[in-house]
Amino acid sequence: MKERCGLSKKSTRRLAEIAFTEGITHKEATGKLCKLFNNIYLQYKTADNIRIHGRYVFIFQGSILITVYQLEKRYYAMVDKIIEHRKSQPQPGVTADNHDQVSVQALQ
Repeated sequence: MKERCGLSKKSTRRLAEIAFTEGITHKEATGKLCKLFNNIYLQYKTADNIRIHGRYVFIFQGSILITVYQLEKRYYAMVDKIIEHRKSQPQPGVTADNHDQVSVQALQ
């Protein structure tokens, strides 16, 4: 992640955890963004958790981070729309399960 995002190891772990818990999932995606998730899944057949956070695509196998790609600019508006939709939805009683530990062993 240092090469692609310019982050230190500590920042990498923190960002991976945030992406895993708060990132946009396949379930939330529609249209071309959904197709992007499908294509990534077909490319990395073992990748069962794909998240978009910020301007990056995080590819996990279980809770282990495999790799990170920069999101193409053509998807920015779709991601921003999903984020705005999330903000507008009332979320009473939502508790994030932060007990999942994300492993970034493959990147170190």
